Amino acid sequence: MSTTPLNFKIKHLNPPTENEINRIVDLFKAAFDGDHFGAVLSHGEGLNELQLRACVGAASIGGTIHVAVLPHEEGKEEEIVGAAVWFAPGQVLNSTAEQRAVGWDQFMQAGSEGLRKWWNDYFIPLLIKHTADPTIYGGPSIYPTQTWDLHLFATLPTYQRRGVARALIAHAEALARESGAMLVLETATELDVMIYERMGFEVRRRVEVQSPVGEARLWFMRKETV
Repeated sequence: MSTTPLNFKIKHLNPPTENEINRIVDLFKAAFDGDHFGAVLSHGEGLNELQLRACVGAASIGGTIHVAVLPHEEGKEEEIVGAAVWFAPGQVLNSTAEQRAVGWDQFMQAGSEGLRKWWNDYFIPLLIKHTADPTIYGGPSIYPTQTWDLHLFATLPTYQRRGVARALIAHAEALARESGAMLVLETATELDVMIYERMGFEVRRRVEVQSPVGEARLWFMRKETV
């Protein structure tokens, strides 16, 4: 894999087109192919794409999407090589019926009763419990009103280790710093923890996540910008 610096720019899609949403979902599918936590989130029911689309769709309405694109060639669409799906201060994933209608409802309807029960009775309450803990993201006075919450983040495998990921994080960090907001995220692999730590994030908690397809770990991380 090449480590030569890449010529790209960061764009804020506000809002993204349907074509851009499809391409971002395809990027995440490629980046997360074979990911164990993806299987946990869909219980191995083959609904990974719907789950990814639910998050991207919600962010297209009530979130913030940044992408890294290669220089535009005449007659061709810009190639998206990296993407970050954020919920900026005051933005919350699936907090409105409009957000849920562009992906989450379809994901829930397509899943089994067991999957729906796991999300509604176990996983969502687990996230709410820990994100509300003052020792993790500062408590209700900070999260989500003063945080940039990273929900999906990836670079196409072909373009990894060429500055894309760091640039996407730095772009959001610069915006967060303007208002003194904090960057927060949850990640599910030790490798990702190491990558985020190199970018200045710190682990605030690690929890075990149970599912019918096996156990997983989830790290809660944050980065101060002031």
